[in-house]
Amino acid sequence: MEFDPVQDELQIIRWGVAGPGRAGVRFAQGLQAVEGATLEAVWGRNPEKTRAYALNFGVFQALDSLDQLVTADVDAIYVATHPDSHSAICIQALEAGKHVLCEKPAALNERQLAEILAAARRHNRLFMEAMKPPFFPLYRRLRRHLQADPIGPVGFVRAGHADATLPPEYPLHFAELGGGGIMGIGPYEAFF
Repeated sequence: MEFDPVQDELQIIRWGVAGPGRAGVRFAQGLQAVEGATLEAVWGRNPEKTRAYALNFGVFQALDSLDQLVTADVDAIYVATHPDSHSAICIQALEAGKHVLCEKPAALNERQLAEILAAARRHNRLFMEAMKPPFFPLYRRLRRHLQADPIGPVGFVRAGHADATLPPEYPLHFAELGGGGIMGIGPYEAFF
């Protein structure tokens, strides 16, 4: 289906980013290729990094607090902070009437996820974990194939994932920030 400028009006989605780190940078880079999306505001725990991100991506609002971000004139917020803060930030954004796209893992446990989903329902806002593999053409084709020709009950799954590019100081390595292989990269294997 193509966009018809005569019949349809393209809605601009104004984004805010919580967390100007590695994932936030990849998000901003990708957003530049999305028609109808603008990056309007950024907040991070480190003010210098936040200002540098804003300058690098032409973001007008480099904000000093999360409260400023969730009350900014944006439609949606991408949460790219450390996992230990995902739940609280997502709930605050949803309660402020923002749609939320959150990096993996969306929450550290089932209770936190239930609270996030309840806030999304209460405020009629979209909440989505940032999992792109389900949208890859290969996975979509495999899903269609398995629906047409199921393999039967799954008895055992072995999955693996490695990323040798992460330096030792990368937050994924620190359990106190919600890091670790299961939380950080495990969702890629578990979703399937």
